[in-house]
This record gives sequence, C-alpha cells and structure tokens, in this order.
Amino acid sequence: KILDTTHINTNTKALFVKFFSIILLSIACLLGLSYLGLDLKSLTIFGSALVVGLGFGFQKLVSNILSGITISFEEIVKEGDIILIDDKRELRGVVKSVNMRYVLVREFDAKDIIIPNDTILTSNICNLTHSNNSLRIRLDFIIPFDIDIITFQKDITEIMNGNSYSSKFEENIMHIEGANEIGIKIFLLFWIDNPFDINLARTNLMLDILKYFKQNNLTLPEPRTKFSFLKSS
Repeated sequence: KILDTTHINTNTKALFVKFFSIILLSIACLLGLSYLGLDLKSLTIFGSALVVGLGFGFQKLVSNILSGITISFEEIVKEGDIILIDDKRELRGVVKSVNMRYVLVREFDAKDIIIPNDTILTSNICNLTHSNNSLRIRLDFIIPFDIDIITFQKDITEIMNGNSYSSKFEENIMHIEGANEIGIKIFLLFWIDNPFDINLARTNLMLDILKYFKQNNLTLPEPRTKFSFLKSS
C-alpha cells in the first residue's frame, strides 16, 4: 500500500517486493533457528565462508539483480519500449517486462528474447521510445537525371504528408544525398506516431510512391553492367 501511494514505476515496485521478500524470509529463517535453540554464533564462521563462496559463485546473479534495480530506478528501459541492442543494432523488439535478473524482449516476429540486466547496462542500446513515441523511417532511392526534381520533391512530400501513418507532430522531408553514374541519390525521412506500425507504414508509403511512379510513367534507373575485353597477348 505504501508503494501504491508513491510515484515509483511498476517495475521498481515489483523489484522492491521481491527484494524485501528475500530479506524477510532470511530473517524468518534466522529467528526460526534461534527459536529451536541453535547457537547462531557457532554458525558465524560457517556463514562467513558460505557468504564468500556464494559471493564468487553468484557474482553474475548479484550483478544482474543490482543492474535490474538501476534499470528500474533510472527507467533506462521500461515495459512497452522499443529498443535496438548490440553494436550492429541487430535486435529490435518490444520490452515486455523488466525482472530482477533479466529483461524480456519480444521481437516483431514473435520470438521472446531474454537479455541479462547487466547486458542492458553494458551494451549500446537505442531506445526508440524513451522520450516519445515518434519514430523516423528512412527510405533511399535513386531517381533518373532527367526528372523534374523540384516537382518530384513537392509531390513526394505531399504523398508522405497525406499518408495515413504520417505523424501529426513531425515534418516529413526529402533530401538529395548526391549522384552516381545511374541517377540522383535521394532519401526520405518519414515520421510515424506509433512505432508498432513501422513495417506497415513503410510498406504503405512504398506502395503510394510506386503508384505515383506508375501514374507519371516514371521508372527507377537500373544499374549498368560494364564489360571489358582484354586483348590476348
């Protein structure tokens, strides 16, 4: 009831309950041994050795528990967050729960991944929804040199803004990145308000753009294959 009246988040409350449950259970065991007439002083040496042994054996466990408390207090990740983890950003999923020893993440293909808490603290994590739910999608294209780039930019921006998944709070933009031998390199920055719609939004926008290309008889340039012939000596 005391925890319910505070502003502590649900994960931290759960960790506190588990932590104090362990402490109370330990105290109850000691009181029970004392009630049975056992001399607790005689167990001091044995207990000290046991604590040292357990300290080495459960070093990783203790590290994960302390990391779990840190994660919950600082709200590095919390339930419902979408995160990218590892240097290559290979794992992307939704945080389902933050537990004493691990964080449970569900990937978008419905696989559940268990990540130790100390891994969360020591890895490079990108929390896509830490401050807000807006998420930016980048799409890269190469368009022909002979296209009217000003009109194209205006039309594509209107397509992005008119898409049903478009954010109401962020600005969608088309940028020109450069050019190569086959065309002009551009990329689109498309914002959505619900990160869970990332795949649907990307697909929906791609369909709108492909429809625009078809209606205006535009084609994406294809890579040119180069042949070289060596004269026989």
